Amino acid sequence: MAVNVDLIIPGLFDLPVDELDPGFLNLELPALNRFLRFSRPCQNQAFDLEPMLIEAMGWTGLQTLPFAQAYAEQELRDSDNLLLFRAIHLKADMHNAIVVPLEENQANDRDIDIIINDLRDLFKVDCDITRLPNRLWLMHLKQCTPTQHYPHYLSVLGRKADPFIQQSKQALPWYKLMNEMQMFMHQHESNRNRFESGLLPVNSLWFWGAGKLSGLTTNNIDWYCDDPLLKQFASVVNIDCAGLDDVQTTTFDRDSIIVDLSLLEALKSSCETRLQALLSNLEERLFNPLLHLIRARRCALRLRSGAQLDLKMTAFSAYQWWKHSKSLVDRTGY
Repeated sequence: MAVNVDLIIPGLFDLPVDELDPGFLNLELPALNRFLRFSRPCQNQAFDLEPMLIEAMGWTGLQTLPFAQAYAEQELRDSDNLLLFRAIHLKADMHNAIVVPLEENQANDRDIDIIINDLRDLFKVDCDITRLPNRLWLMHLKQCTPTQHYPHYLSVLGRKADPFIQQSKQALPWYKLMNEMQMFMHQHESNRNRFESGLLPVNSLWFWGAGKLSGLTTNNIDWYCDDPLLKQFASVVNIDCAGLDDVQTTTFDRDSIIVDLSLLEALKSSCETRLQALLSNLEERLFNPLLHLIRARRCALRLRSGAQLDLKMTAFSAYQWWKHSKSLVDRTGY
């Protein structure tokens, strides 16, 4: 019997297709195009990474996930006073503030380390701050509890921060602490030097991942992903998690979730990325092997991209031979 596979690729239908070679899109992605042609659209209300994961896992009562628990010490496990954060630039405009990523390079890493280490010393009565791999930091609050509405770092980049900041006022001690930290960062000597050098100031932090693990069940669903945070979180929740390369050899004995964040990271990054290379990688590692499994009636696939419509395909979908060929050029229909 076919199992259900959720393929989560945020940003797939947000690509700037006008900037990509139409010949490549039409001819070099046959598995993806076949999926686009024969899949059935279905309504979707999950537009960000965490809501897509929550819905695919069948979890209820959640808007965000307690990702900070992935790095919690055993004695702090299930504490709702833990958050993850990354340094950002908060760009003010006329009526709002936009979350802007800081380019990942040695100079930025150095300044971020200096500023956050100074924050750790100044606010040690309020919190403990620990450096994690992959430019992540963990904060353990001692005297207040944060709100849990902040979305994943990648989801918020390029978006307005004010709606999330306004919601933070529901937890006034946390809101006050957050403001004090931001004021300290604005005045930091490193930021004055960066401003004089024409660099974006490291003037804010993006927090997310608060909450407890209680209530999260595995539901006998396997995960496949390469993202270090998702893999670490899966291990804490006792979800079997393999890398994306394993998709090419697995037979999917039970329901599974596959998450690829490469396009989302590229779209949100300040660095130039070869989108065609990423699409070729998706074609080879995911769409091609998954299409073979659909044909063999091993799985039914649901593609979640954060668009208004998800796409579903089963072994019987290809019998709809009258459907016209499609590619990402036709993505506006989704």
